[in-house]
Amino acid sequence: MLTASSNHTRICSAGINRRGAVPPSKLKLYWSVIRPIVVYGCETWVPKESIIQKVSVFERKILRKIFGPTKEANGIWRIKTNKELAELIKHRNINYVKAQRLSWFGHINRMPETSTMKRIHKWKPLARRPTSRWEDDVRNDLKKMKLTKWAEQVQDRLKWKHFVEKAKTFRVVAPWKKKRRRSRTSTPLCFHGIVLNLAHRTVLPFTVISCKCRAFPHGG
Repeated sequence: MLTASSNHTRICSAGINRRGAVPPSKLKLYWSVIRPIVVYGCETWVPKESIIQKVSVFERKILRKIFGPTKEANGIWRIKTNKELAELIKHRNINYVKAQRLSWFGHINRMPETSTMKRIHKWKPLARRPTSRWEDDVRNDLKKMKLTKWAEQVQDRLKWKHFVEKAKTFRVVAPWKKKRRRSRTSTPLCFHGIVLNLAHRTVLPFTVISCKCRAFPHGG
């Protein structure tokens, strides 16, 4: 990540921050020069949430430099939101990582059983395996893409390549969640000389001492 950041600063003056260059040319420069460094060796990654967050933040930083700010109707300039950046591009870094893993997964499964790579892949160690394995993570991606018969489809190289390209633009839509209704709180609210307790539906007078509201019963 740090190497990619330093590499990005070196080519900014020549490409990404150049005013005369159009965004499509800057995107090609980013995809061909910077991204391969950021996701180097991603075919064997088991990305956690922290890694996904770092990769996404780095990508949005570069995209904001490429597309620049947005001018509002009132003439005020602002930076683009994450939603606007997601609508501008389809090939995100995390999708690229998953596509590369699917490509490598298909390459391994098409290997003959006698190959060294296939034997290492199917080897079962004596010690306990980690809870989140690479193959399990890839199979979860296949389930999200609704590829149930992948064992047969992976043998067809051209068909599997089509699935790999589909994974580069595949997005998982989060289920719609209903807004939770706020429950009434028992914390008193102060308004103009009285304390309202919404939970118990009571009204108490209060006095102000040292700029702090304190509730007292009658005659206090």
